[in-house]
Amino acid sequence: MSDDIIKPSWLNMSENRLFNLLIEQAMPSPLIKDIVSRVRALKAERKAQRTKQTVAHKLWADVLTPARTELATVRTMKAQTKRLMADNFNADEYRLKFEALSAYDTAIAAVIEKLRAVQRAGEYTPQQFAAALREAGKMPSDGAGTHWTDYVRQKDRIAVEHLFTQCTPPKRGKAKTPFERRISAQAHKRMRMALVKRLTTEQTNAEQEYALATDPEEKDRLDALIKRMQEAQYRIDALPNTAPVPATWEGLL
Repeated sequence: MSDDIIKPSWLNMSENRLFNLLIEQAMPSPLIKDIVSRVRALKAERKAQRTKQTVAHKLWADVLTPARTELATVRTMKAQTKRLMADNFNADEYRLKFEALSAYDTAIAAVIEKLRAVQRAGEYTPQQFAAALREAGKMPSDGAGTHWTDYVRQKDRIAVEHLFTQCTPPKRGKAKTPFERRISAQAHKRMRMALVKRLTTEQTNAEQEYALATDPEEKDRLDALIKRMQEAQYRIDALPNTAPVPATWEGLL
């Protein structure tokens, strides 16, 4: 059956209501059965598409939120530096810093604009988009695509980092480092909890297998695996609360 005969309004009806409507229109029973079946399938497809887009949107939010936070920080620093330039007769110290921050601002904004378009489309998760770019030879880094810095063009990264090396180190505090891999504390907590849950399950399974194993080589393999998991647990605990969390515990080692 062609979808052309399916009216959009039917997709918003319950099955019982649609069934009764088609009976009222004196449609033959086989056709009614086919229409109800097709409407059910179209509803399932529509629901699956909405779910896919919702998941992709949330994953992109984890990528875009740190980028927007960094952009806001850089723009605040630019405003402060611009005032210092005016107060200090455009001294090189502040002029060079302003140029570096401006270039960094432009690079971040370009990435946000690009990734926001992908988020709106809802077709890719970050990892899927990175994989598609990599397949097309257009991924600017070897990152997984789960952090906004993975999408910075190499020439922009080199240019910005060079400008920051020209800046005078601050007399107090820490010098600004461009393209740091940081995420929001909320995203870190959520990803960390999910990773800890997976690691705990895998470690419990490995310990149970070890207890039942009789082959010496298998016991050695499992013992080495458990020790790697214990090391991963230690590294999870040591992660700063804005550090990206890898998708698997092996990514911690």
